[in-house]
Amino acid sequence: MHDDIILTSCFISSVSRCGKQTCWRGVSNEFCQLKKTSQRAVTLYMEKKVKNLLVSLMLLALAATPVLAQTAGETAAGASAEETQTESTSETEQAATTAEAMDSDLMPSERTRNNKSILIGYAPFGLHITTLLTQPITVGYYINKNFLVGIEYGSLEVKETDFTGSYTNTGAYGRWFPNTNSFNVLFALHQRALTVDYSYKVDILGSPISVDSGMDYTGNIATVGISNQWSSSWGLVVGLDWLVYSSVLSSTFTFDDPALPGGITPDAKTRADIAKAEKEGKDLMDVVAGSPGLFILTVGFAF
Repeated sequence: MHDDIILTSCFISSVSRCGKQTCWRGVSNEFCQLKKTSQRAVTLYMEKKVKNLLVSLMLLALAATPVLAQTAGETAAGASAEETQTESTSETEQAATTAEAMDSDLMPSERTRNNKSILIGYAPFGLHITTLLTQPITVGYYINKNFLVGIEYGSLEVKETDFTGSYTNTGAYGRWFPNTNSFNVLFALHQRALTVDYSYKVDILGSPISVDSGMDYTGNIATVGISNQWSSSWGLVVGLDWLVYSSVLSSTFTFDDPALPGGITPDAKTRADIAKAEKEGKDLMDVVAGSPGLFILTVGFAF
């Protein structure tokens, strides 16, 4: 519209200056020159506007770059975290599946040992002197499906008017299951102790006198054996030691000196008899404490 005003002004001015036909040719020439000049001005104006627009777009792009980078970083971090969580879940599920597959390959008793931790048991019977006398209670721990370790304790106490005695059986053991369902090899160390206090009458100078005395035995015993131990899926455990063999590693046996009234001490013969009795008592208790055994039953529960 600006160009039209300029062109119209020029045309009117030209007509006012010249009313002849020849002037129309001059006006036409001036009109053409003005039109060309106007087109060039418009072109330059548009080029300037385009350049300004491009500069504005570049500045806007530069300003938006950090925001886009932050958004991209957050998106990438979120995707990475989600991917890590997915991988972790996948690994956990894969591990669980692998564990289930391995567990399904185990034999029944072997699977129970693999899944349980603690065993509490009781040995009520066996062709074994110490087991019959003390009937020990056992507490065990499953290291894995191949190893069980534990401790056991049992005791017997007898009290009479002139006699008090106790026999204790304390030990630690391990069972090795060589990739078997129930068969195992037993290894054990025990300390078995006998304590007896008693009183009796002696005739001194025609008068009966009460004398207090006693005996003590301690033996350290090593044991090996072959066994089977069956375990149900819900925890019942039944074990049978088919054969156990024990050896006395060390032992002591002593008689207490008789407490005689009035500072009377035993004579030489009495002391010799006591020494002989100590040796015989030690030999006898070594047989009792270190005796072999057959068919020792254990019943318990694993959890």
